[in-house]
Amino acid sequence: MPAYYKITDAVRPAEERGLSLGRSVLIDECEESRLDEQTVFDKMKKQLLVMRQAVEDASKPEVKGPLYYGDAYKIKQGIEKGVIPNDMTARAVQKAIAVNGWNSLSGKVVATPTGGSCGILPGVLLAAQEEWGCSDDDVVYAMFAGAGMGIPIAYNGTLSGSVGGCQAECGSASAMAAAALVDLRGGSPRQCADAFAIACKASLGLICDPIGTVSCPCVKRNGMFAAVAISAAYMALSGVESIIPPDEMLMAFCSVSLEVAKKFNKLEYRVGVQTTPFAMNLDPKATHH
Repeated sequence: MPAYYKITDAVRPAEERGLSLGRSVLIDECEESRLDEQTVFDKMKKQLLVMRQAVEDASKPEVKGPLYYGDAYKIKQGIEKGVIPNDMTARAVQKAIAVNGWNSLSGKVVATPTGGSCGILPGVLLAAQEEWGCSDDDVVYAMFAGAGMGIPIAYNGTLSGSVGGCQAECGSASAMAAAALVDLRGGSPRQCADAFAIACKASLGLICDPIGTVSCPCVKRNGMFAAVAISAAYMALSGVESIIPPDEMLMAFCSVSLEVAKKFNKLEYRVGVQTTPFAMNLDPKATHH
C-alpha cells in the first residue's frame, strides 16, 4: 500500500508523470509491493469480476433475508418497467444495493473499503461502464484511483464503522467512488481530489447503527451514497472545485469520524435506528439467516 498520508501525496506524482490518477497509483503500488505491473493489474481485475458477479447473483427475485427483502430485484424491476428512469444513477443505486445486500447474506463481495460499504464503488463504476461503454481495463484503472484516495483516510482516521461510524465506511466509499468515477471519465488528478472532497462533506457525522445483521440501514445507505458519489463526480468534472482544499477536507473528515463514534458507539449502547420501537421489539434470532 503506497504511503499516501495526504491526498496530494497521490495527486502530485500523477500530475508530475502526466498520467491519470489510476495509472499513477498503479505505478506506486508496484514500487511498494515490488511486483510487476501486469501482476498487480490482474489482481485488481479479478476483484472487478467478483463485483460484477455479486450484482448478478443478488439481483434475482429469490435473494432475500430476514431484514433484506429482495430490494435489488425490486429496483431492477422498477427500471425495466419504467417506474423510475433507466439512467446511470438509478442503475448505480440498484447495483450498490445488490452488492451490499449480497454481503448481508454472506455472499462473496469485495470490501471496498469494507463489507458494510462494499456496494458503493462497484455500483457506481459498473453503472458508468454500461452508460459510457468503458472497457474492463478502464474500470480497473479507475479502481486504482479510488483505492489511492482511500489510503489517506486509513492513515489519518479509520475505515472501521465501529471506530469511526458509518461515515468511515459509506462516507469513505462514496468519496473513493467519486474520485474513481472522475478518473474513469478522463478527469484530471486534481478533479479526482475535488470529487473526493465534495463527497466527504456529504457524510460528516454519519453514525453506525445496524439492526441485527448488516442489512438495515446499511444496504439502503449503500444505494444513497452511490448517488452522492455520482453527484460529486459530476460537479468536479464540470469544473466545480472544493472550496475546502482536499487535504484540509481529509483531516476534517477523519476528525469528525473519530469524534462522532465516541458518542454514538453501537458497541456500548443502542444508537440511531437501533432505538426505534421496531428495533427494540425485534427478536435477535429473527435477524439472522
